[in-house]
Amino acid sequence: MLSLRRIRWTACIIALLWIGAIAGAANTPLGATIHTGGVTFRVWAPYADSVAVRINEGNAIAMAREPGHSEPADGIWSAEVPGAKAGDRYKYVIHCKGNEGEFIDPRGLELTDYTPGASSVIVNMGARKPKPFTTPSLQSLVIYEMHIGSFNPDPAEPTRYDFAGAAQKLDYLQKLGINAIQLLPINENAVGGFGRRGRGGAATTPSGTAPDAGANRQGPARRASDHDWGYDPSSYFAIKRSYGTPEEFLDFVNAAHAHGIAVIIDVVYNHMSGRNLLRNFGGYSTPEFPNGLYFNDAAHGTSPWGPRPDFSRPEVASFIEDNALMYLLQFGCDGERWDSVANLRAFSSRGNTAPNPDGIQLMRKTLGDAHAANPDKIFIAEDLRNESSVTKQTSEGGLGFDTQWDNVTCGAIRRAVTDDDASRNLSALAKVIDRTIGSAAFSRVIYSENHDQVGHPPREIRMPALIDPKDPQSLKAKRLSNLAAAIVLTSPGVPMLFQGQEMLDPRTFTFGVNVPMDWSRVQTQAGTIALYHDLISLRRNLGGHTAGLMGAHTQVYHADDATHTLAYRRWDKGGDDVIVAINLSSSPVRAKIGFPREGKWVTRFESNSAKYDSQFTGTLGGEISATAAPGESLEASTEVNVGPYGAIILSQQ
Repeated sequence: MLSLRRIRWTACIIALLWIGAIAGAANTPLGATIHTGGVTFRVWAPYADSVAVRINEGNAIAMAREPGHSEPADGIWSAEVPGAKAGDRYKYVIHCKGNEGEFIDPRGLELTDYTPGASSVIVNMGARKPKPFTTPSLQSLVIYEMHIGSFNPDPAEPTRYDFAGAAQKLDYLQKLGINAIQLLPINENAVGGFGRRGRGGAATTPSGTAPDAGANRQGPARRASDHDWGYDPSSYFAIKRSYGTPEEFLDFVNAAHAHGIAVIIDVVYNHMSGRNLLRNFGGYSTPEFPNGLYFNDAAHGTSPWGPRPDFSRPEVASFIEDNALMYLLQFGCDGERWDSVANLRAFSSRGNTAPNPDGIQLMRKTLGDAHAANPDKIFIAEDLRNESSVTKQTSEGGLGFDTQWDNVTCGAIRRAVTDDDASRNLSALAKVIDRTIGSAAFSRVIYSENHDQVGHPPREIRMPALIDPKDPQSLKAKRLSNLAAAIVLTSPGVPMLFQGQEMLDPRTFTFGVNVPMDWSRVQTQAGTIALYHDLISLRRNLGGHTAGLMGAHTQVYHADDATHTLAYRRWDKGGDDVIVAINLSSSPVRAKIGFPREGKWVTRFESNSAKYDSQFTGTLGGEISATAAPGESLEASTEVNVGPYGAIILSQQ
């Protein structure tokens, strides 16, 4: 029989070990963290009476409430589980107010599916880290907006569109000249049906020990509705299983970086899906907070698209910030585009447009912390309210975004190329070419197509179809579509293309419908792709003669409604000027325009060149000479030839 002293010493040692384990857990991130011999689980579950973790449908393992969290709203629970491993499924079993429920891990990187029956999956990123990469500067960016769910099929399974498939086309994007891709949301979302692939296969998995993690890579075919856009998040931390695993997403980012391409991802923090997996988390809800502890109160909790997270709750604000930083640090992404910022900084719902100070503080803190640690990371706002404070530094009272989408310019460009010649308004186009939102030239992202502009018929469709609905491949549709792209890629701001735009894809990118990239157009539209390649090369000054297109200065000095011609000057430090002249009529035009200096000017680009299309008849114009005859506020002038619905770009040696 043990002595009383020995029993006491044993009890003390056990107590010390337990306290040490809890203290160690407190230094471990929330979520499931793998360590030698097992896994530490930590979860924020306020107001809970008890919390346990169930692994692979086994018995629930009790978790302990950590000391130092005495407030009911600040309850963090943890447990060390020996033998738990990567690939195991788990759920939290939470008792609250006499009710019991099983819930996913809000910070889990992977789910078995997006349904209420989903389990979280333990992920071991191990030694996999983002490889070093230098993010391109804002003024050198050319962004390509990409939807993983329709971009390119997986070579191993042609019916599935995922990270592995998209990676196969990085060579193509690199040759095109793209140096940044912006991905539509890649976190788990709630739109569509069942049958996702990945660990454990379908939405439900037989009980028992999880299969080997490697074997779980195979599963049923992806569901067709995985072509949705992803703007209905059901979980922020979990990577969308139909696109691949967290490890495969990191592989994709590293592969893009190896091709010199930055990765910017779309994040949606203004709302979650009505079928999200955090609703009433832990079984907690009240009449004041009907959606539970992660969401705003009844008076402010509904956005136009779903429940709004409660940014006033510190734990929820930290949850959002940690998620934003996860993509940048753990996966090495180079930036983020924040969806509907206007609905973060204000309660924009049912006529309520009052400021949301907690949403404003969330953005300022998250972006401020990210920029302090990684100054080269790029934050893009989709605000669409022409609000200059969005891109002001936080120290100046702004939100801290680097740039924001510019729908005003998009609309003006689309109208300019779709109006008939007689009613076209050149002054409206001239106003947006040198427009800024705030004080910086690159504080706006400009485009003629994006996922919204090409996905909501009848007016928001692809440019060729908008220009000529009866024949989107007509000569007029090709010329004017190319002209719109030339304006985007030569105007101040950060230019962005939408996937397939460079191939003159005429098909509407309809929400929830399978509209995959038509890669046969690489051959049939090789000339148009070459035109985009040349424009991008000039925009990035890859030939060394067009640095002005990366400069902050713009002067629109020629707008002639009689000839439908417009000309503008771009420059950086002076002496690096680039002249852009466009013709918005169906006939070739010879127009006299000003130049900043006399001497020889070289035609670097002509959109009507026969090298881009067999129907085009233009030739690259070679050199012209500007004489010292002042014109249009510039010290020199000469005549230039611009083809029908065309653009030319000139610079000096």
